[in-house]
Amino acid sequence: MDLLEVKITKDAQCVSYIKLIRGYDKSMPMSQMKQKIESNEFVVKCYTT
Repeated sequence: MDLLEVKITKDAQCVSYIKLIRGYDKSMPMSQMKQKIESNEFVVKCYTT
């Protein structure tokens, strides 16, 4: 099992990235995603098989 983590660098397309992620995973509120992007944290963490 592998861990996949996604970190997004803040730029002008930030909202587009959030919309893309929300299309696949709606478990995290958009405000929390934006906060993680602004604080340079991993936005998405998931395990692959």
